Amino acid sequence: MSDLFVFIPLIIIVMLAGFIVIAMGKNSIRFVKVPHIRWFLTGYLSILIIVTVVFYFLPEDKFASIDPSELGAREPLQQEFRSTAHEGNLSETEHVYMKEKWEFSSEGKTVQVVSDSEAFDRGMVFAETKDSNDGKIEVIKYALRPTFKIDEDYEGFQVEFVDNKLKVIAPTQTSFEYPIFQNEFTITQFTGEQGGHVSIYDVLEIEVIHVRVPKGVELIGEVLYVND
Repeated sequence: MSDLFVFIPLIIIVMLAGFIVIAMGKNSIRFVKVPHIRWFLTGYLSILIIVTVVFYFLPEDKFASIDPSELGAREPLQQEFRSTAHEGNLSETEHVYMKEKWEFSSEGKTVQVVSDSEAFDRGMVFAETKDSNDGKIEVIKYALRPTFKIDEDYEGFQVEFVDNKLKVIAPTQTSFEYPIFQNEFTITQFTGEQGGHVSIYDVLEIEVIHVRVPKGVELIGEVLYVND
Protein backbone atom coordinates (compact mmCIF):
# COMPACT_ATOMS: atom_id res chain seq x y z
CA MET A 1 0.00 0.00 0.00
CA SER A 2 2.88 2.39 0.82
CA ASP A 3 4.32 1.90 -2.68
CA LEU A 4 1.03 3.13 -4.14
CA PHE A 5 1.23 6.41 -2.20
CA VAL A 6 4.66 7.06 -3.73
CA PHE A 7 3.08 7.45 -7.17
CA ILE A 8 0.18 9.66 -6.06
CA PRO A 9 1.97 12.93 -7.08
CA LEU A 10 2.63 11.49 -10.55
CA ILE A 11 -0.99 10.37 -10.89
CA ILE A 12 -2.21 13.83 -9.87
CA ILE A 13 0.03 15.50 -12.45
CA VAL A 14 -1.14 13.17 -15.22
CA MET A 15 -4.79 13.81 -14.31
CA LEU A 16 -4.18 17.56 -14.22
CA ALA A 17 -2.46 17.43 -17.59
CA GLY A 18 -5.37 15.50 -19.05
CA PHE A 19 -7.87 17.99 -17.68
CA ILE A 20 -5.95 20.95 -19.15
CA VAL A 21 -5.64 19.26 -22.55
CA ILE A 22 -9.38 18.58 -22.65
CA ALA A 23 -10.16 22.12 -21.48
CA MET A 24 -7.92 23.61 -24.15
CA GLY A 25 -9.90 21.78 -26.81
CA LYS A 26 -13.20 23.26 -25.71
CA ASN A 27 -14.39 26.68 -26.85
CA SER A 28 -16.33 27.07 -23.61
CA ILE A 29 -13.17 27.88 -21.67
CA ARG A 30 -11.93 30.90 -23.55
CA PHE A 31 -9.15 32.02 -21.23
CA VAL A 32 -7.24 28.83 -21.92
CA LYS A 33 -7.36 29.60 -25.64
CA VAL A 34 -5.14 32.63 -25.13
CA PRO A 35 -1.78 31.64 -26.74
CA HIS A 36 0.42 32.88 -23.88
CA ILE A 37 -1.56 31.02 -21.22
CA ARG A 38 -1.73 27.88 -23.35
CA TRP A 39 2.03 27.82 -23.88
CA PHE A 40 2.69 28.59 -20.23
CA LEU A 41 0.48 25.75 -19.00
CA THR A 42 1.90 23.34 -21.56
CA GLY A 43 5.48 24.16 -20.58
CA TYR A 44 4.78 24.03 -16.86
CA LEU A 45 3.02 20.67 -17.07
CA SER A 46 5.85 19.29 -19.19
CA ILE A 47 8.39 20.32 -16.56
CA LEU A 48 6.26 18.79 -13.80
CA ILE A 49 6.01 15.46 -15.58
CA ILE A 50 9.72 15.31 -16.48
CA VAL A 51 10.92 16.29 -12.99
CA THR A 52 8.53 13.88 -11.28
CA VAL A 53 9.55 10.95 -13.47
CA VAL A 54 13.26 11.69 -13.00
CA PHE A 55 12.76 12.02 -9.22
CA TYR A 56 11.44 8.47 -8.90
CA PHE A 57 14.39 7.08 -10.84
CA LEU A 58 17.08 8.73 -8.71
CA PRO A 59 19.43 6.18 -7.04
CA GLU A 60 18.32 6.78 -3.44
CA ASP A 61 20.29 3.81 -2.16
CA LYS A 62 23.52 5.71 -2.86
CA PHE A 63 22.63 8.54 -0.51
CA ALA A 64 22.00 8.76 3.22
CA SER A 65 18.25 9.10 3.59
CA ILE A 66 17.07 11.09 6.59
CA ASP A 67 13.53 11.84 7.62
CA PRO A 68 13.41 15.57 8.56
CA SER A 69 11.40 14.63 11.65
CA GLU A 70 14.43 12.72 12.97
CA LEU A 71 16.45 15.93 13.22
CA GLY A 72 14.03 17.55 15.62
CA ALA A 73 13.67 14.36 17.66
CA ARG A 74 17.34 14.31 18.65
CA GLU A 75 17.24 17.18 21.16
CA PRO A 76 15.04 15.36 23.72
CA LEU A 77 17.29 12.31 23.32
CA GLN A 78 20.30 14.45 24.27
CA GLN A 79 18.54 15.73 27.37
CA GLU A 80 17.47 12.24 28.39
CA PHE A 81 21.01 10.95 27.77
CA ARG A 82 22.62 13.45 30.15
CA SER A 83 19.84 13.12 32.70
CA THR A 84 20.24 9.34 32.80
CA ALA A 85 24.02 9.74 33.11
CA HIS A 86 23.55 12.06 36.09
CA GLU A 87 21.33 9.44 37.72
CA GLY A 88 24.01 6.78 37.18
CA ASN A 89 21.65 4.59 35.17
CA LEU A 90 23.29 4.60 31.74
CA SER A 91 23.12 1.33 29.84
CA GLU A 92 23.12 0.25 26.21
CA THR A 93 19.83 0.97 24.44
CA GLU A 94 18.65 1.62 20.91
CA HIS A 95 20.22 5.09 20.96
CA VAL A 96 23.04 4.64 23.50
CA TYR A 97 26.00 2.28 23.40
CA MET A 98 29.16 1.66 25.41
CA LYS A 99 31.96 2.92 23.21
CA GLU A 100 35.11 2.31 25.25
CA LYS A 101 36.26 1.05 28.64
CA TRP A 102 39.43 1.59 30.69
CA GLU A 103 40.71 0.39 34.05
CA PHE A 104 43.54 2.02 36.02
CA SER A 105 45.29 1.14 39.27
CA SER A 106 45.34 3.85 41.93
CA GLU A 107 46.79 4.08 45.43
CA GLY A 108 46.20 7.78 46.11
CA LYS A 109 43.37 9.32 48.06
CA THR A 110 42.67 12.03 45.50
CA VAL A 111 42.32 11.85 41.73
CA GLN A 112 42.04 15.01 39.65
CA VAL A 113 40.13 15.22 36.38
CA VAL A 114 41.89 17.45 33.82
CA SER A 115 41.54 18.11 30.10
CA ASP A 116 43.37 19.86 27.28
CA SER A 117 40.23 20.58 25.30
CA GLU A 118 37.89 23.57 25.18
CA ALA A 119 35.17 21.14 24.08
CA PHE A 120 35.38 19.43 27.48
CA ASP A 121 32.80 20.59 30.01
CA ARG A 122 31.77 19.75 33.54
CA GLY A 123 28.67 17.93 32.36
CA MET A 124 30.73 15.32 30.55
CA VAL A 125 32.26 13.31 33.42
CA PHE A 126 30.05 11.62 36.01
CA ALA A 127 31.57 9.92 39.05
CA GLU A 128 30.39 7.16 41.33
CA THR A 129 32.01 5.75 44.49
CA LYS A 130 32.27 1.99 44.85
CA ASP A 131 31.20 0.13 47.98
CA SER A 132 34.75 -1.11 48.60
CA ASN A 133 38.36 -0.11 47.91
CA ASP A 134 39.73 -2.48 45.28
CA GLY A 135 42.43 -0.02 44.11
CA LYS A 136 40.90 0.16 40.61
CA ILE A 137 39.45 3.13 38.77
CA GLU A 138 36.93 2.06 36.15
CA VAL A 139 36.15 4.40 33.28
CA ILE A 140 33.35 3.75 30.80
CA LYS A 141 32.58 6.00 27.85
CA TYR A 142 29.01 6.00 26.56
CA ALA A 143 27.91 7.62 23.33
CA LEU A 144 24.58 8.76 21.96
CA ARG A 145 24.30 7.56 18.39
CA PRO A 146 24.16 10.36 15.80
CA THR A 147 21.31 10.75 13.34
CA PHE A 148 23.76 9.67 10.66
CA LYS A 149 27.45 8.92 10.87
CA ILE A 150 29.97 10.39 8.45
CA ASP A 151 33.37 9.38 9.86
CA GLU A 152 33.60 5.69 10.81
CA ASP A 153 37.07 6.25 12.30
CA TYR A 154 35.99 8.95 14.74
CA GLU A 155 37.18 7.77 18.18
CA GLY A 156 35.97 10.68 20.25
CA PHE A 157 37.48 11.64 23.61
CA GLN A 158 40.20 9.43 25.08
CA VAL A 159 41.27 8.93 28.70
CA GLU A 160 44.72 8.56 30.28
CA PHE A 161 45.75 8.15 33.91
CA VAL A 162 49.11 9.64 34.93
CA ASP A 163 50.33 10.85 38.35
CA ASN A 164 46.89 10.50 39.91
CA LYS A 165 45.40 12.64 37.16
CA LEU A 166 42.61 11.38 34.95
CA LYS A 167 43.22 13.24 31.70
CA VAL A 168 40.45 13.60 29.13
CA ILE A 169 42.08 14.01 25.71
CA ALA A 170 40.24 15.74 22.89
CA PRO A 171 39.77 13.87 19.61
CA THR A 172 41.87 14.81 16.62
CA GLN A 173 40.31 17.79 14.88
CA THR A 174 38.58 16.80 11.68
CA SER A 175 36.98 18.94 9.01
CA PHE A 176 34.36 17.66 6.61
CA GLU A 177 31.74 18.93 4.23
CA TYR A 178 28.39 17.43 3.40
CA PRO A 179 25.73 18.44 0.87
CA ILE A 180 22.03 18.68 1.65
CA PHE A 181 19.65 17.78 -1.16
CA GLN A 182 16.20 19.31 -1.18
CA ASN A 183 13.47 18.65 -3.70
CA GLU A 184 12.38 21.54 -5.89
CA PHE A 185 8.97 23.20 -5.69
CA THR A 186 7.71 21.04 -8.54
CA ILE A 187 7.89 18.09 -6.13
CA THR A 188 7.28 19.68 -2.72
CA GLN A 189 4.08 21.43 -3.82
CA PHE A 190 2.44 18.01 -3.93
CA THR A 191 4.27 16.15 -1.16
CA GLY A 192 4.18 18.98 1.41
CA GLU A 193 7.84 18.28 2.20
CA GLN A 194 9.58 20.85 4.40
CA GLY A 195 13.25 21.79 4.27
CA GLY A 196 15.42 20.50 7.11
CA HIS A 197 18.39 21.90 9.01
CA VAL A 198 21.33 19.70 9.96
CA SER A 199 23.24 20.58 13.12
CA ILE A 200 26.77 19.42 13.93
CA TYR A 201 25.21 17.54 16.85
CA ASP A 202 23.20 15.48 14.37
CA VAL A 203 26.43 14.31 12.76
CA LEU A 204 28.75 13.68 15.72
CA GLU A 205 28.20 11.38 18.64
CA ILE A 206 27.60 12.95 22.04
CA GLU A 207 29.74 11.31 24.71
CA VAL A 208 29.77 11.11 28.49
CA ILE A 209 32.36 9.45 30.71
CA HIS A 210 31.29 7.43 33.74
CA VAL A 211 34.01 6.98 36.39
CA ARG A 212 33.81 4.53 39.30
CA VAL A 213 36.41 5.24 41.98
CA PRO A 214 37.33 3.05 44.98
CA LYS A 215 35.79 3.80 48.35
CA GLY A 216 37.82 6.47 50.15
CA VAL A 217 39.12 8.03 46.91
CA GLU A 218 37.94 11.54 46.05
CA LEU A 219 37.55 12.63 42.45
CA ILE A 220 38.06 16.39 42.02
CA GLY A 221 37.97 18.82 39.10
CA GLU A 222 35.40 19.20 36.34
CA VAL A 223 33.20 16.31 37.41
CA LEU A 224 29.67 15.66 38.65
CA TYR A 225 28.81 12.92 41.11
CA VAL A 226 25.78 10.83 40.21
CA ASN A 227 22.60 11.62 42.13
CA ASP A 228 24.26 14.75 43.50
